[in-house]
Amino acid sequence: MSGLRTRQKEKRRDAILQAAQSRFLKKGYDKTSIDEIAADAEVSVPTLYRYFSSKSELLLGLQRLDLDRISKHGQRVLSDPPDDPVDALTQLIIEQNSDVFESVPGSHDLALWRVVVSEAIRNPESLGRAYVVGDDILSRQIEIMLNILQRRKQVRADADLRKIAELIDFIAHGYFRVRLMGTEISNEEIRASIRAHIESIYWGIAK
Repeated sequence: MSGLRTRQKEKRRDAILQAAQSRFLKKGYDKTSIDEIAADAEVSVPTLYRYFSSKSELLLGLQRLDLDRISKHGQRVLSDPPDDPVDALTQLIIEQNSDVFESVPGSHDLALWRVVVSEAIRNPESLGRAYVVGDDILSRQIEIMLNILQRRKQVRADADLRKIAELIDFIAHGYFRVRLMGTEISNEEIRASIRAHIESIYWGIAK
């Protein structure tokens, strides 16, 4: 019975998040009310508040879902990285950001991340802090990849992997912002540019 209740709670939570995402994208974050989200999810407002204490908590929930998915994308590359070190790092960055890099203009992924970034800037104490934590997760994955390459003896033993990971993540974040701003750039151009940056960095740390 407890298993059934758990599944019902998860289903209700997912319905609330889906309703919130739909409303945020259609009406905007500011113009969306908790009452509207509850009605769309077919739950009462008190029930919604048992899952999420505020609109910002709903947006955080959506952000966490995306970060979980992004982290899994990166983990797939880490579990079986390409032999070429530049290819390995490039593929990791592309997979981490695939939801945005591979999205077409006007897609839900791009629109939702625009809302998240905008609200993170406006609310640095809550959403902003969560955004930084999420970015750190991706940076740590890059550091893990650099560790793998170091164990393969493809990266110098004295290389500062944390700083290099932060630099690569900073470059990736730049292209993330380019896509969010709607700049006309193809996936192939993004991949080629990221690879060129990583290649330049790599030859400074290659063993």
